[in-house]
Amino acid sequence: MAVSSRYIAEQRLASSAGRSGFRMPNPGDVFILTAFAWAALCFAMVAIGGRFFNQIARLSSSRAFRELLSVDQTAIAGIMVVGLLAIATGYFLLVRYPKTLLAFLLFGMSFSAARWEPVYAPAFAMRYLVIVFVAVSAGIFTLLNFWRIIATPYYRLVALYLAWIGLIVLINGFKLRDIWYFATEVTLMLGLGLAWISRYDNYEKLIELNKLIAYMAIPITILHMISPIVIDSAFSIGRFQSYSDRATGFATTYSLLLVPLFWLSMYEERKLPKQIATAFALIGMSLVLLSGTRNATVASIIGIGVLWWIFRTRIFVYLIALAMLGLLVQILLSGNEAIETVTSRLGSTENTRLGAWALYGRLSMESPIFGYGYAGLPSAVYGASLIDFIGRFATINVPGVHNYYLGLAVRFGIPAVLLSCTIIYLAFRTSWQVVFNKYVPDIEKRAYIMPCAMFTVVVAEGLFEDPLGSTGKGSLHGVMFAISAFVMVVYGRRLLEAA
Repeated sequence: MAVSSRYIAEQRLASSAGRSGFRMPNPGDVFILTAFAWAALCFAMVAIGGRFFNQIARLSSSRAFRELLSVDQTAIAGIMVVGLLAIATGYFLLVRYPKTLLAFLLFGMSFSAARWEPVYAPAFAMRYLVIVFVAVSAGIFTLLNFWRIIATPYYRLVALYLAWIGLIVLINGFKLRDIWYFATEVTLMLGLGLAWISRYDNYEKLIELNKLIAYMAIPITILHMISPIVIDSAFSIGRFQSYSDRATGFATTYSLLLVPLFWLSMYEERKLPKQIATAFALIGMSLVLLSGTRNATVASIIGIGVLWWIFRTRIFVYLIALAMLGLLVQILLSGNEAIETVTSRLGSTENTRLGAWALYGRLSMESPIFGYGYAGLPSAVYGASLIDFIGRFATINVPGVHNYYLGLAVRFGIPAVLLSCTIIYLAFRTSWQVVFNKYVPDIEKRAYIMPCAMFTVVVAEGLFEDPLGSTGKGSLHGVMFAISAFVMVVYGRRLLEAA
């Protein structure tokens, strides 16, 4: 369906007349504050050393970087200078070309734990460059617009959720992992979801946002496709895991990018872009199928089904053909043993998560209000005395919770779950009202439905995995949650008001 230039002009006029009214941070202030914080952090690592120094070093997945910091602390002086130059260069790109912010973040979140150094190194740098930029911007933005945020009901709900997480972090003793999670949540929800996404406030800009995400999914897909060529561990026990250390880690992250690819294949009217998007969407779905990850497969199909409700294309016919093609490729590449592994995995009704759910359900009932935080969870699982003894020699990990909502409850209490679920409920309620409102133009729905589908995948995968909170350092799911929730509610309410 062609979009008339008159409609776009009307949307631009309405957008310029109804800006959010937020005061945005000055880029120079953001840079100066970041540079000061970076220099202070490097100084602290030299002056304080010890456990703080080692915890900072472990934030990197690069063994060479950790060994460099752990062996020679004089390297920090050079790292500080190089870091300042990188911050200056990166911030110039982010300010001069705003689209690079989301592009860097999508690439960084997709590959910052990759096991192939040529992919991992730039992804790690991009991820934390953008995270720091958005984090500092979020802090300044909150100070400039605090009362505006508090006065707006939905923004106030988000602020209340973040305030509760901050309170639990304080009660639990201000531990580093808890602080990291809290800072990441503030960064994504306020800096990215509220401040940065507020610029996409009309149809033309929302289409621009959707296409940016969709086109970034193409090079990410290509990198996953070549993983069997560049590393030997792209397949494990017949399951595709790309650069990740397990198939689930690859599939749950990458499945979020299937929605933009399928959306572009349905929305695009130009023949060549439509064919390219369709090809990569089908290839991407094949990779998820080859991973044998049930949760990611089902969530992806649900998200694509949300798109189908608006576009009504023959998408499910494509998916059936794709499943058959995926099985054929698996047979040709891996033989019968691998195909038996994947098909048995997809068809299995066994659920090894029940034991973890029982454990964390009991723990959440023992501390239903305040939870245990990230730092206190190992003591709650294994006992404080054991952790105090073994923790001197090694880092102790706890079993994965495999459920975002239960994980949030056991870490930050049931009130945090209720606040998070309220945010989710309002997003779904608003989107339902928009999609089924006959007065909202169809062209608006075709743009609006993509964030809805991505959000649906995030929420669905949270039922059987903990993609939003398992690492405590942010994830692609957290990025999509923040972006989609604000688009669904804020932009959706504008559509309802206009209708």
